[in-house]
Amino acid sequence: MRIDCHAHAAPAEYTAALAEKAGAKFRRQSLWNEKERLESMDQGQIDWQVLTFPAQRLYDRPELSVTLARVLNDGIAAICRKHPDRFIGFCTLPLQRGTEALAELERAVHELELRGVTVLSNVAGRTLDEPEFQETFAKIDEMKLPVFIHPAERNDFPAAWRSFELDHYIGWPVDTAFCLGKMICSGMLDHCQNITWLVSHMGGPIHTLLARIDRARRQSAAQKSPAEYLKSFYYDTAGPSHPGAVMGAVYTVGIDHILFGTDLPFGEDGDYVERALECIEGADLSPEQKDMIYRGNAAKIFQL
Repeated sequence: MRIDCHAHAAPAEYTAALAEKAGAKFRRQSLWNEKERLESMDQGQIDWQVLTFPAQRLYDRPELSVTLARVLNDGIAAICRKHPDRFIGFCTLPLQRGTEALAELERAVHELELRGVTVLSNVAGRTLDEPEFQETFAKIDEMKLPVFIHPAERNDFPAAWRSFELDHYIGWPVDTAFCLGKMICSGMLDHCQNITWLVSHMGGPIHTLLARIDRARRQSAAQKSPAEYLKSFYYDTAGPSHPGAVMGAVYTVGIDHILFGTDLPFGEDGDYVERALECIEGADLSPEQKDMIYRGNAAKIFQL
């Protein structure tokens, strides 16, 4: 069994609502093609996919965020109902709208039966440790849900970073690292001990900088060292990544905290699944360790 913990779906209903209400269009008409997705999964011997969507438009347009979140969550739930043996759905919340975010969380989990929450590494430039978001995270913690953190654009990236799309290729993973660091050092995680944190793209540079980040304890409000929190997160292999990065993550956080991810349908045409598999198959791991990444770790999280 293989469980893909990093895959995206933007149902046609969401892209249509986004175009109608915000005048925004994806480069593709929709980021969901059921036939192509199931074929890709079968090609990679992927039994399950966790479906999320990094909906930055919700954060960019707070006045539309409630409507767009509902449409997106309805669409992902419909996919999961149609294929309950292939997909696990995560909801997206209008985090800037506190009361309405709580209501949508309740609806998504109890009515739509979605099993986790997707958040971005920043909400229109504000990190997740900001006080305005804590009531929502407290409720997520009470419900003991997993939370998937995906990187996002920032309007305040330095201009030099935008050359050659390096803001996307380097800046986004770096923003993930800053997000985790702020969550830790602010003491937020000491109040959210029941959340299972799933971090995309190997956590960016987290693993190479872990010892350096740990020095932030001197200014931190956290109860433990940053390294202890960082070693408690789960990191997916979606990238593109490479075997050396996987081995580095295994060394720093342990084989039991690495998850398989493809990033479907994003990437270069035709190589999504192949590259996702290569970074694990090319690593110096035993069959048992590979099985933990492909299946075992995620199976414990999602009780499969």
